[in-house]
Amino acid sequence: IFHSLWQGALISIILGVSILIVDNKSAKFKYALAVTSLLLMFVSSIITFTKVYSPETTTFLMQDSHFIHTELIAQSGLTAQTKISQYSFFYFVNDFKSYFIKYIPWIVNFWFVGLLIFSFRFIGGLLYIRRLRTRFINKPDQFVESILNKLLVSAGIKKSVRVFESALVKVPVAIGYFKPIILFPLGLI
Repeated sequence: IFHSLWQGALISIILGVSILIVDNKSAKFKYALAVTSLLLMFVSSIITFTKVYSPETTTFLMQDSHFIHTELIAQSGLTAQTKISQYSFFYFVNDFKSYFIKYIPWIVNFWFVGLLIFSFRFIGGLLYIRRLRTRFINKPDQFVESILNKLLVSAGIKKSVRVFESALVKVPVAIGYFKPIILFPLGLI
């Protein structure tokens, strides 16, 4: 989880700089860059997980941290203070690792609950879009469709785009990729 955070931040920064550099390129190119960066985030998370995670590594880290902690406590007097100051950063890192490993089930469960919440939100958005496409829509007259077809031809768009008036939208909305439609609020056309 932590690796995916820094990797995602790094990829986002690279994407932001890339978009600033190619500012004069088309929106389609910038969109392709953004989609590529999202795929790169996904792939890098999977690769990192497969390379980093193994149950043996987790057990070793817990034993290593416990050994260092026991070793430092076993020392006495000035020698122990010297060892502690020498290994304080190393001890802190290992202590953090052991703390993280101890509570990893809670961290993963918290992350999973967040994933579920955002997944339900995403599914709710898809259902709302489905509702917009099918409920309270009116087909406008032939004149509006002929104007839309002329605009499509002049823009070089070969897909069939349908237009409707909707009682559910307040601003014009374009929905869909394979079967695109444009929804206008009632009376706006």
